Amino acid sequence: MKRQAIAAIAACSMVCAAPAQLKEMTSTPGASRITAAAYWRISAEKDSLFNDGEFPSAIQIISWEIIWRPNDYEAVTDLGWMYGNIERPDLELATYVRFKQQFPENPEAYYPEAQFYFLKRAYKNVVAILEPTLEFDTKPHANSYRILAHSYERLGFYERALETWDKYLLLDPNDDAAKANRDKVKAKLSGGGS
Repeated sequence: MKRQAIAAIAACSMVCAAPAQLKEMTSTPGASRITAAAYWRISAEKDSLFNDGEFPSAIQIISWEIIWRPNDYEAVTDLGWMYGNIERPDLELATYVRFKQQFPENPEAYYPEAQFYFLKRAYKNVVAILEPTLEFDTKPHANSYRILAHSYERLGFYERALETWDKYLLLDPNDDAAKANRDKVKAKLSGGGS
């Protein structure tokens, strides 16, 4: 319990600093070492709490992390995953939706929500979420292309699946798994696959 209180106080003191103060604090000499030490300590505490089954405390620390660093993809997905662990899919989805809404210009912010729906086999939702991200100036992560193409395929939209695999392979022509998936879709289009 003492360990949790110390971690909570440390995290809260960092979070509660006004943005201007936080910027000033991180620009002073040695700040990067202090910040790195704080990140490491919080990460170690989260792992320990998780391993001890203290999920509510781990969720609380991750929530503070997101307040501290709202664009931290790993913290956001960790929080969503933890909500999934305690069987709160409503909070899991809300975490992902909020992330996407906070950072609409970041294609990575769309993936967690899309993956949530992909795992639920709600492929139309995946398409609606990810399709626009392919047009962003910053291209999404490879997994966005993968689950989008698989979603098209499972919906029977083989032409769209093929287009998505081809777009992805322009970015990474050496991805053998993507080539195999593209070829499988081609076979379905030509009537040679199921």
